[in-house]
Amino acid sequence: MKYKSKDYAVALVELILKETTSAQDKKFSDNFLKFLEKNRDNSKAKEIITLSETLFFKKTGRKKIILETARK
Repeated sequence: MKYKSKDYAVALVELILKETTSAQDKKFSDNFLKFLEKNRDNSKAKEIITLSETLFFKKTGRKKIILETARK
């Protein structure tokens, strides 16, 4: 079954927001990547991460700040 990038992103954000130990986090991320490989959706990874980031910030109320500096 083919899943949309948004479906993957929603699932990833839900995994991230669960209160878990670091060992469980590693297991979740490994399983998520294996699931992407199994469904041959590795090419969607960048889009999934971008969507996940947006959804994460919306759910948590946090904001993304990009700071750029210049050197001489």
